[in-house]
Amino acid sequence: MTKQQSSSTKFSEELDPKEIMDMMFVLYQVSKSRSFIELSRFVNLSAEVIGPNDFNLLLRGVIRMMGNSKCGQELCSDWLMTNLYELYKALGV
Repeated sequence: MTKQQSSSTKFSEELDPKEIMDMMFVLYQVSKSRSFIELSRFVNLSAEVIGPNDFNLLLRGVIRMMGNSKCGQELCSDWLMTNLYELYKALGV
């Protein structure tokens, strides 16, 4: 594995592992509650704390945690990805 590949699979060194786990848990809970407003707040707050690469790693970790968990009639991971897409589309990102 090259240095570039290994850096893309690790969080930034300045991030505290406990903070990462806390953020993963919050995103998991937001997804379970299916609250678009809370998801928007989470994205806005996390953008102040972590960069895009770390957010992507966090997102992948949460999706792994969710596995095949259901949020209503759909998979939690499907709800999360659909609503993140809608949020970014609304923001023009």
